[in-house]
Amino acid sequence: MRKKIGGVELNYKYYCGNDLYSDGNIEDIILKYCKEEKEDELLKISSKWAVLYHLAEERGNVIEWLDLKPEAEILEIGSGLGAITKTLSNKAKKVTCVELSDKRSLINAYRNKEKSNISILVGNFEKIEADLGLYDYITLIGVLEYAALYIHGEEPYKELLVRAKRHLKPGGQLILAIENKMGLKYWNGAEEDHTGVRFDGINDYLRSDNTRTFSKKELSSLLENSGFSNYHFYYPFPDYKLPMSIYSDAYQPKVGDLREDAFNYSSIRISNFEQDIVWDQVCFDGMFTYFSNSFIVITSEKEGDYLFVKYNTDRKVSYRTVTSIKESENERYVIKKVCGSLGNAHLAQLPQKQKVWAQNQHSFICNMGEYSDGFYKEKYITGMRMDEKILIKSHSPREIIETLKEFVDDYFVPNESELTPFVMTDAFKDIFGTEDFEDEKSLRVTNIDLILPNLIYKDEHVYAIDCEWIFDFPIPYKYVIWRMLRYLYFQYHKRMKEYITIGNYLTEFGLTRDQQKKFYGMEKALIRYTTRKNEYSDIRTSYSQKAYMQIIR
Repeated sequence: MRKKIGGVELNYKYYCGNDLYSDGNIEDIILKYCKEEKEDELLKISSKWAVLYHLAEERGNVIEWLDLKPEAEILEIGSGLGAITKTLSNKAKKVTCVELSDKRSLINAYRNKEKSNISILVGNFEKIEADLGLYDYITLIGVLEYAALYIHGEEPYKELLVRAKRHLKPGGQLILAIENKMGLKYWNGAEEDHTGVRFDGINDYLRSDNTRTFSKKELSSLLENSGFSNYHFYYPFPDYKLPMSIYSDAYQPKVGDLREDAFNYSSIRISNFEQDIVWDQVCFDGMFTYFSNSFIVITSEKEGDYLFVKYNTDRKVSYRTVTSIKESENERYVIKKVCGSLGNAHLAQLPQKQKVWAQNQHSFICNMGEYSDGFYKEKYITGMRMDEKILIKSHSPREIIETLKEFVDDYFVPNESELTPFVMTDAFKDIFGTEDFEDEKSLRVTNIDLILPNLIYKDEHVYAIDCEWIFDFPIPYKYVIWRMLRYLYFQYHKRMKEYITIGNYLTEFGLTRDQQKKFYGMEKALIRYTTRKNEYSDIRTSYSQKAYMQIIR
């Protein structure tokens, strides 16, 4: 029996008549809204983790960054409600989905009904497998951990991988995403995603028989025992479900990079420690790949070009980009690409703005880039980030403040010749609001994004990278200092707040309370202008579960 919904074909030849996997009644609600093409509306009014998990746009990030062959045929095993299917169908010629559940397959079909390159085989992969052909890519996104439920045999996890491998074309790739049972969030009281039992994976699933995830070494051994001799690990953060960044063995996060969202989605958490501080120690000790919350594994002889990927999902469409670090012929480059045609204008103007800014300041060397065909490209600067340099030199909040004072004096205080009186312009009002700065001095051209992670110390010079936000109208120069200082404070908030408040901290640098208030008003206006942060955060807040800090006496 076959059915078509729009351009999507569903094949029920292998369907047993019962849905063997479900998130419960919430799937009926999701199906209703998808039929009515109101997914976004459901996201806004629901507070169920299953809704966010299946419908959030970030889900596709786990696969969006990969350069798949446009003529490729893909087998998606365990396609679920189609969270990844649309992304795959945008990147390839044909996507064949395998899914146990009729209801889930219907949701997938309604979500992608405008597509004509998707077919869904409803039933157990074990029964369908014999009739499958060969594919350029096979995906197992959040699937391997359930193998014991649906694959018969003494080694179901190995058996699933072996069966999948049979259907790869020569040179084809398996793309696998799964939680790391030793992920730091589990040490910090997060429930195991599949069993709901705290520390279940860390305790090697002593009380669970049907699902399991793996450590990096265990997963490597499983792949090798299944016939995959070449594979490469990537590390989505915070995890593969809602990834905002993706790291690699060749490019791992630095101290200060890993700051998980304030939102805790899937269940109430009882925290054992300050996670930001522990992440910093993990990164400093070079242990990130062991404690990463999730893995993406790609089987291939050659490692991919991508070393790092970062998404800015909360931006408005006209400013939404994906930033990546790629390596080609031993040269590293930073690439920004637009997420839609509206972003072209924003990226296209960057090289000229960078050139003008470089001519109008003396402190930094601007790492200027090039723009072509929707891509902005700049050379990757090797060196030490200024936040790293300051933190290596300084071990306490007081030492950090004193070191920062020297840095501000050396680099952030302009020469008198660079300054001009502040004049309110229409362009300023449009972006930064109507705060009055009649007594402030301004720069003629201002790069407001001189936060310390964007400043690289190399050969006794400081390079400014990622120069994306440059304005050619008067902006109080102290706003740039305020912005840099504030970013650092909240980057290390867990440490700094115990020593000094944000207001007193900024006062240490000669920023009055009135200036702080006005600069904060500018920042809020900038956020409203460039992002949909309020809308984005409001939706995520409705899904957030409480997190309690456990205090042991």
